[in-house]
Amino acid sequence: SLQFSVTLSQAAYDNVLSSAVLGLSANTTALALDNNFVTDVAQPSANSFAALTALVPTTFAGDEVPVELLTNARLDLSNGILNVEFSEPVELDSISPSALMIQGSASLPSSAGVGLVEWRGDTLEPTEVTVLRLSENTTVVYTEDLSDATRPNTARPNHSKRYVSFELVRADVRVLKVSPFLLSDATGSAFLACDSELAQDRSGNDVVPVASASAIAVATVAPDTASPRLEAARLDLDQGLLHLFFDDVVALNSITPAAVSLQSTQASQAGSTVTFQFTDADTSVLVQGITDGYSATIVFGASDLNLLKAKLDGLALSPSNTFLSITTLAAEDVYGNPVVAVPASSALQVSSVQPDTTAGFLVEFGF
Repeated sequence: SLQFSVTLSQAAYDNVLSSAVLGLSANTTALALDNNFVTDVAQPSANSFAALTALVPTTFAGDEVPVELLTNARLDLSNGILNVEFSEPVELDSISPSALMIQGSASLPSSAGVGLVEWRGDTLEPTEVTVLRLSENTTVVYTEDLSDATRPNTARPNHSKRYVSFELVRADVRVLKVSPFLLSDATGSAFLACDSELAQDRSGNDVVPVASASAIAVATVAPDTASPRLEAARLDLDQGLLHLFFDDVVALNSITPAAVSLQSTQASQAGSTVTFQFTDADTSVLVQGITDGYSATIVFGASDLNLLKAKLDGLALSPSNTFLSITTLAAEDVYGNPVVAVPASSALQVSSVQPDTTAGFLVEFGF
């Protein structure tokens, strides 16, 4: 008789464990061999064994091995993408993003207390956070490899279920970039911890938990080299405020009002377009009690506000005649990347204009 064993390659093993039925039980697993798989030692010529189809195993041992989070993770700060690798395929619908944590060092206390301030998507001050627990509404998809920085809404047909991509929500990205305890700079170190509920394989085996006291290092932290973009703006003439909204976390101390202009048409035309640029030294950026984030508010100085209200006819009456242009000096993200310019030839229309409804009053008089 002949006895032999076959060790599956990693790819073959992943294919089995990625199947919805293959390898789940003896009833869904059979072996097939063609007649060239093995030959005897007969002389003068060897004889091939007869082909086998659907040979059912006499014994079957199911998968009882817990899943492990491996050390090959990649964090892409430009795109807010965290790619991780598991020791075997996991089921996408079993993944619980809030069971995965990012921290700035390999060892933190194992329970909440001094030195461990955990972010759970609440109103906690981001600069105090030492452990970022991902929000449960984080987008999760399979990815083909750890270097994939494509946004998760892009199809990846060649995944093996071992590589998983997390697209961090904006609130989490803000904490990650603002907290001095999570990343020291744009290429700083990062570490991962997780609860057992992070994921399951198809047999229901949980992930081996990784405690915050012994976190695993993220293998690659790709620096943030992307320039932020201005997404929207709102003008409030009642309060004298211009609200700016970006697609990345901007440093409030980098906002430069003089690099921001308002104009009455989307494409500026000499002689017909009414324009406004901040010049008042009292114009400022609202920073008190506010941490760097995706928005910034410019507070008009008195002379700038009066000029816009009283002397510039045809501008800032409604969104239809209020457009915004900026230079690259207008803002930077928290890693010093300058904002993408919005030229006067294709300015951004503000989403709303709050008109001046506040009645004036006499301040003083003399005779």
